[in-house]
Amino acid sequence: MIVMRLRGRLGNQLFIYAFGRALQEELGMPLVLIDNRNETGGTKLNELSIPDDVKIVTYSAGYNYDYYNMRAEDYKRINSSLIGTMIREHAYNNCCKKNKIPTLSIDQKTALYWHKLMTRKNDFNERVLKEKKHSEYYTNKGLYICENGYIDFGKPSDKVKNVFGFGYFQSEKYFLTIKDKIRKEVRRKEELNPKLKDYINHIERTDSVCLSIRMGDYINNSMLGVCTKDYYDKAIKKIYEMCPNAYIFLYSDDIQAAMDTFKFHGNVIVEPEGCSETEKLEYMSKCKHFIISNSSFSWWVQYLGEFEGKIVIAPEKWTQIPCPCDIYQDEWLIIDT
Repeated sequence: MIVMRLRGRLGNQLFIYAFGRALQEELGMPLVLIDNRNETGGTKLNELSIPDDVKIVTYSAGYNYDYYNMRAEDYKRINSSLIGTMIREHAYNNCCKKNKIPTLSIDQKTALYWHKLMTRKNDFNERVLKEKKHSEYYTNKGLYICENGYIDFGKPSDKVKNVFGFGYFQSEKYFLTIKDKIRKEVRRKEELNPKLKDYINHIERTDSVCLSIRMGDYINNSMLGVCTKDYYDKAIKKIYEMCPNAYIFLYSDDIQAAMDTFKFHGNVIVEPEGCSETEKLEYMSKCKHFIISNSSFSWWVQYLGEFEGKIVIAPEKWTQIPCPCDIYQDEWLIIDT
């Protein structure tokens, strides 16, 4: 069995899912995704058209905090505390036992503990170097470890019965061999709101440009606060040069804050109220062109876009501090930040 723990919001979860699905195709094993809803806010993957043989198991870790509104220092404090770790692992093991999901073997636990001990004081770049250096050792034991960037993994030993993934796996290279399947599987199962038919038609009839602005946890974030007003101004100017009749369809986790921060000109239409994450994914991906932020959700939106001549504009940096990254695609237009 392949066991993956979901992390972050929907965009991050989609990368983890896609990596797991590629492993499933390669190894011929069942895939189970484990969701700690205290840390993800409750996964929405079950709203998508994923295969029936992919199992999603949700549990609570026994503590309660608001993942989406927590301050960075609070999140770090909880995740670094010994008691917090013990609570999470106890709840995880109970979930696995209840749902008959395999847990790490003694050999795998030892290897993972050694990895954590060896990299505990490393920065992102130092960590990925060690992940790459020892990847054959880990993978042979059934451990796929890649926090950031891309690692060309091998295969586990024939003796390994269960494999486990630890990381974000944010690179199309991981699932390039099944990209057509992935694009179909991460679509909503249910139809979109029929009351918004005119809105969808407007997207499809015009030179629609999806403008994705991440506010919330990205503003003044020392690692993720990349996309400045200057970046968006340059990107919008560029898209109008290339598409003079462009209609901007604005999407954000805080529309009002985005409208107050960035002064838009020309045709701007804001997202419908009350949309779920998976509905947004569908609406946004129907646009012809994309101005994205350094957000994994933005990445998936443009990836699902089907317009043959689509333009994708992205920021030159994905993070403020040096961090391994393999998320950029060759056809993107890069704007400095």
